[in-house]
Amino acid sequence: DRIAFDRSTIGNVVDRLVRKKLLRRRADPRDRRVRRLHLTPAGRALLEQALPDVLAAQRAIVAPLSPEEEELLLRLLRRLVGLDPVPVAPDGKEEP
Repeated sequence: DRIAFDRSTIGNVVDRLVRKKLLRRRADPRDRRVRRLHLTPAGRALLEQALPDVLAAQRAIVAPLSPEEEELLLRLLRRLVGLDPVPVAPDGKEEP
């Protein structure tokens, strides 16, 4: 729900990451029906390698915006994917 992927899509993504040995699944010791996902050492290394480029790309995308515009953009994007239910007025303020 947090990343707005449906179950079949995220299941396929997880399956591919497991096959590439970037993630591993483990049964939850308290509820064997639940599978927990854990980064493998290779997954952690890839994440650490990619993170600086991801952050640089994010900074480049919002570079033309003022801090207030950047915040408004992020609030609107969160609303679009259902992470922020608070309506946003055209002036950027929260609607009552």
